[in-house]
Amino acid sequence: MKIKRIELKRESLKKLSLLIILGMLWIPSIEAKTIYVATNGNDSTGNGSSSKPYKTVWFAMKKVNAGDTMRIKPGTYNETKSTGINKTGTSSSKKIIIRADNPSNRPTIDFNNTTSSIGVFINTPYVIWDGVHVREGNWGITVQSHHVIIRNINVYKCTLSGVRFYEGGNDSTLEKSNIYDNGRINAARDGVNNWPHAVLGVNSNKVTVKECKIYRNHGEGVGPYRGCEDWRIRDNEIYDNWSINLYIDTDEKKCTVERNLIYYTGYMPTSDARNKPDGIRIANEIADFFNDTTPVVSGIHIRNNIIINCRGGISSFPYAPKKEYKLKNSTIVNNTIYKTVDGKKGIRVDSHDGGVKVRNNIVRNTSGIQLAGGVINSNNFTGDPKFVFGSGQNNANSYKLKSASPCRNAGTSSNAPSNDYGKRSRPLEGVDDIGAWEY
Repeated sequence: MKIKRIELKRESLKKLSLLIILGMLWIPSIEAKTIYVATNGNDSTGNGSSSKPYKTVWFAMKKVNAGDTMRIKPGTYNETKSTGINKTGTSSSKKIIIRADNPSNRPTIDFNNTTSSIGVFINTPYVIWDGVHVREGNWGITVQSHHVIIRNINVYKCTLSGVRFYEGGNDSTLEKSNIYDNGRINAARDGVNNWPHAVLGVNSNKVTVKECKIYRNHGEGVGPYRGCEDWRIRDNEIYDNWSINLYIDTDEKKCTVERNLIYYTGYMPTSDARNKPDGIRIANEIADFFNDTTPVVSGIHIRNNIIINCRGGISSFPYAPKKEYKLKNSTIVNNTIYKTVDGKKGIRVDSHDGGVKVRNNIVRNTSGIQLAGGVINSNNFTGDPKFVFGSGQNNANSYKLKSASPCRNAGTSSNAPSNDYGKRSRPLEGVDDIGAWEY
């Protein structure tokens, strides 16, 4: 009898297990959904469908979950509250996507300079923000989580930064976007307010900024500000930003700046001469130091950039008084710098801690190159490189080399990038050329 009872119990357990498995199979899966927003929608009576869309992005964002897509129809959305994305469960396979419903007629979220609205705040990983413009927020878009992609947008007329990667905006990308006329709190430059970067990084690593136009912001154009590592700033057009177009600020490590077109047209929002921007600056700021720490600035690689008519070309120096600052293990190679204003240097490196190399740069119509002792300096050219010209002063093609250029086949392969400004393989003729372009 005892054996039979055990066998009966085993049989009962098998049946129970089968029922549990079947029950699990019957649980309906939660499918990703598409939510629509339109200017003629209704937050109270809408259900988020294409025929009954919601009216505000702020309200619709409450309905979005991991794997969902929000499609925003054309028009201007006057929002009075910050648009926050703070959801759980997102992953590389369950992204949240916010996109323009019609890429040919992109919508705009207008925060109307509402002081209570910080703008768009992304505190969720694996978000794609595609084609939805933002204007007049306190900040435009703040990224405070990882694996966020922002693309195909305009961000403009924001009080402070246009886009900021802030306290954890790691492994994220800003691409194919226009960031302009931000930092409006500082338009008067009265010496009271901060000078924000239009595209800012704070304690955010592995950030890529590429194929953007960043211009006429009343603060520095783009760059990591504090506590950042491994930024990639490439293939952008950056111009007419207040004081500095591209700023690597304080304690950056492992930053690559390549194939950017950087210039100054003479645009002056005020009569303050500080508006004239440097091309690329690496420096420290007194406001950046905490607990009297000394910054480490290393692994900065500046290559294949074209810098035109800026106050200074490429400079690295201690900006904060009485603070130690040294650049180390960095390269400034194969850049083309044409004209500086107010008698500034084309390339300047004031102090270093070893491993700094300045090679194969064209520096023309500036006050020259100023390097601290021990900086490795080779194959830099300050004479007439015989540019093609003819395509306009701020056109990158104007700075290609003629066949008779003394910079043709005159460079060195040491530290040379693998391609040129046009992404063509370097060298093209067996020997590297000096400057950003290969002949």
